[in-house]
Amino acid sequence: MSIPAPEAVLVDTDVFSFLMNGSGYAALYQPHVQGKLIAVSFITVGELYFGAKKKGWGSAKIADLKSPPQDCNYRPVRRQRMCDVRRD
Repeated sequence: MSIPAPEAVLVDTDVFSFLMNGSGYAALYQPHVQGKLIAVSFITVGELYFGAKKKGWGSAKIADLKSPPQDCNYRPVRRQRMCDVRRD
C-alpha cells in the first residue's frame, strides 16, 4: 500500500511572500494552503531572487529564501542558476 502524496496548491509570488513573512494577509490564504504542499513556479522563484537583489538583501537574508519557515509546508524547487536582469 502506497502513501498518498499530499494535495498541492500553486501560489503566486505575493501569496508566497505573505506566508513567508507572516503578513496579516497570510490569514486570508491560510485556509486554502493548510495541510497542503505549497508549490511555486520558476517565475515566482525568479521574482523572489530579483526582489531580494533589488532591495539590496545581504547573503544571510537571501539564504532565508532557500530555507522557508518550518511551519510552511513547502518543498523548494531544484535550484537552478539565475542570471542577472539588466537594467537599461
